Amino acid sequence: MAGPSVFVERLIGRLRDLDEDTLSEISDLVEFISQMKDNKGLRMLDAVRQRAPPAVTLEQVRKDLSTIKGSLSEVVTQLRQERG
Repeated sequence: MAGPSVFVERLIGRLRDLDEDTLSEISDLVEFISQMKDNKGLRMLDAVRQRAPPAVTLEQVRKDLSTIKGSLSEVVTQLRQERG
């Protein structure tokens, strides 16, 4: 296995080819992971759940979907026909 410096050099090489938006997303992810390492007792999944919006319940999903008319297979068939 390559040492840390070789790994870092490879990673930097890959980063040089990315656009600014992608680099910004990667920076956010690295910051998030760094914070997780600082919170040793906090598992990553727990941290994601803390930052995530409130959970959507199955009841809410059913309620929202109940207003959609027709069936999924009909919609898929129609979309396929429209594409040709």
